[in-house]
Amino acid sequence: MHKYALFISAIHLTTSLFAQTKLSENNILKEVKIETDQRFIIDSVKQGQKLDIIRLKNIPFNVGTNNMRQVFAKVAEMHIVESDGSNIQMSLASRGLSFNRSWEFNMQQNGLEIAADPIGYPEAYFTPPAEALEKVTVSRGSDGIQYGTQFGGAINFITERATLKKFEFKNNSTLMSFNGISQYNKISGTLDKFTYNIIHQFRKSETFRDNNAYHNNYTYANFQYKFNEHLTTSIELTHNDFLCQQPGGLTDSLLYVDPSASLRNRNWMNIKWFLPSLNILYSINSNNQIQFKYYNSIGQRNSIGFLKAINLKDDNSNRQIDIDNYTNYTAELMMINQFKTAAFNHHLQTKLKMYNGNTLRLANGKGDKLETFNLNLLEDFSRKYDLHAQQYALSIQDEIQFKKITIKPSVRLDYINSSIEGTNVGKAQAKIGKDRILVNGGINFDYKIDAHQHIYSNISSNYRPVLFSDIIPPSTTDSIDPNLKDIKGFTSELGYQYNHQLFNIECTIFAIDYANRSGNMLILNNLNQSRVLRTNIGNSLHLGLELVTEIKLFSALKIQDKLGELKISNSFAYTNASYYNTSAYSTSNNKDITTTDLSGNKVENAPNIINRVQLNYSYKKIEIGFNHNFVGETFTDAANTAVSNASSQIGLLPSYQIIDLALKLHINKSISFNGGCNNLLNEFYATRRAGGYPGPGIMPGETRNFYFGISFL
Repeated sequence: MHKYALFISAIHLTTSLFAQTKLSENNILKEVKIETDQRFIIDSVKQGQKLDIIRLKNIPFNVGTNNMRQVFAKVAEMHIVESDGSNIQMSLASRGLSFNRSWEFNMQQNGLEIAADPIGYPEAYFTPPAEALEKVTVSRGSDGIQYGTQFGGAINFITERATLKKFEFKNNSTLMSFNGISQYNKISGTLDKFTYNIIHQFRKSETFRDNNAYHNNYTYANFQYKFNEHLTTSIELTHNDFLCQQPGGLTDSLLYVDPSASLRNRNWMNIKWFLPSLNILYSINSNNQIQFKYYNSIGQRNSIGFLKAINLKDDNSNRQIDIDNYTNYTAELMMINQFKTAAFNHHLQTKLKMYNGNTLRLANGKGDKLETFNLNLLEDFSRKYDLHAQQYALSIQDEIQFKKITIKPSVRLDYINSSIEGTNVGKAQAKIGKDRILVNGGINFDYKIDAHQHIYSNISSNYRPVLFSDIIPPSTTDSIDPNLKDIKGFTSELGYQYNHQLFNIECTIFAIDYANRSGNMLILNNLNQSRVLRTNIGNSLHLGLELVTEIKLFSALKIQDKLGELKISNSFAYTNASYYNTSAYSTSNNKDITTTDLSGNKVENAPNIINRVQLNYSYKKIEIGFNHNFVGETFTDAANTAVSNASSQIGLLPSYQIIDLALKLHINKSISFNGGCNNLLNEFYATRRAGGYPGPGIMPGETRNFYFGISFL
């Protein structure tokens, strides 16, 4: 009953807000910028927090290769993890948080959530290709209030917009090393009140590794109709389908001998995703707008393979089949109101969200002994689960502006229900369910020193519900703590930003408290046998510094008329992420259990230093790009094991540095050629160790590779 009360209260609040917004436009300090193109993006003012905007046209590299270290080169602290040579599934992390399929971020396309299940299984199996994007926004800090269940912030992939012409055709064609090809086509146009935009990308390659061929099809379509100056609607459709052979991990010794080697030739993954949406934008006037979104996320994850440790030879036994089916429904109602009270200007954003997600998980099915991809089931799945999640959320942000000061208080109310029922090895398991009502809040502060510089700070509480993977026992002998708690904590930032025509600098210090981390603990049962208990093992504290600088050097030296322009940017991040108040890490030798205090240990997969330098030289019709990427060493387990084990699933990952080069030649406004080399020095490196898919073992990064492309518009 309480969830309906929440819904009724939200409607009542919305009605009340409308009643107090009959104001003159002259009273508004800063209007909301509404992009009434087909993407229906409301660019809310982002005062008092860190916001990175990546405009893809400004990147001097061919994004057809989907190389994320080039896309996010100017975003400090973005940890980019590679699993294979396809660059299809992005694994992004920030500030020492987990990179696992970007699940610490709220992942979006045009404001629509694209994770498998943002509540119970927030892994992003589908992400749009960089070639289809106009820009990417990375919101961190207090944006947790607006987006909810995450600590990392939100990443929004914003597709290219439609042209205002009646018809326009765009083509990008790229040839890559290892028999790779990328074909990008876009047709769009505006016919009076009707706008259409259709994008398709096909990409395939055999990649730098054996047994790692893939192909990917991405299609995006948007049809918009503007009824009048107040009402605009659009339908947006996205479909993605990829098939990738997974070469598995390697041992450490083999990585530095031949990173292209593969010890698995029977492992495959297939992802199918469909994202339809209906968007309605109603502008009462320039100060008051309502946006309604309804969308589905319908996906399927299919995999088959031999998944034993990489130091064990494939014995040609029957392969394991795992299938997930995701069916999610989301409705969002957002209202923007701008008004004035006394000397204060208000930018009020109210959002109501209703979400219903269902995952059907079929695991440990018996497949065939072949090498090709198929889902031919010889024996039924030994584990079947029905995973269900519901969310009702109300969030309110009021950006209050007074002269040079901006204060933004935020509050969010969530009702979340998650439940699991199913069978494990033929044995029915009792339904596990959990309800909770969560209240989170935060406040942002921004002081505008002058036209070029400002100081910002914020603090907000954050949370992330217990994931389905935390409450599904991996075997019949393992158990789940019935009192397993959701992850809670806070994020905070303090930053300074200076923007000038020739020079920009931003310095940010941050803190994240990540409490109630879940993990495995060994216990003794009543028969004095050691068993695994999934429980809360402790907390971690993440402290760091981010520094981003950019200078137009030749303009600053006043030689740009003769020599062109040289832009130099550097993004530096230092993070110290460590455990505290934890003593639940335990190991077993026969029946003796040893518990180790992890306090003071480094958080796994959290490099201390990430530094990227990018140079972009342009002269007349020529552009040259240089990108240097350095990532410090990192442990891969909470025990901080330095020496890798036999299966290479844990152990230190050494630091590495990669250099990329690119050249672009603009023939005219419509035609350009480009080419380049990624990993110019052919560095042998690894960004992760995997315990299961897509490994197990250490996962090598891409070796030296080349590309050549041509673009028509």
